[in-house]
Amino acid sequence: SEMCIRDSLYGAGLSYGYQWVVGRRWNIEAMLGVGYIRSEYDRYVWKRCGRFLGSGRRNYFGPTRAGVSVGFMIR
Repeated sequence: SEMCIRDSLYGAGLSYGYQWVVGRRWNIEAMLGVGYIRSEYDRYVWKRCGRFLGSGRRNYFGPTRAGVSVGFMIR
C-alpha cells in the first residue's frame, strides 16, 4: 500500500581533497567525504496522510561524497 511519510534529516561530515599539478595550466583534483546521517520519520496511510502507522529512525555512517575533476587555469 502507498504511504505518506514525513521525516527529518540530520547530519555532519568531513571532506578531504587534494590537488595535483600535471602541467603549466592543468591540474587534477580528488575528494572524499564521510559522514553521519540520522533520519526520523512518521508513517501514515497515503490517503490525505490519514491513519498513523508508526514512527521510526535510521542511522547511517559511511561515504557521503566522492569526486575527481580536471581543472584548467585561465590567466
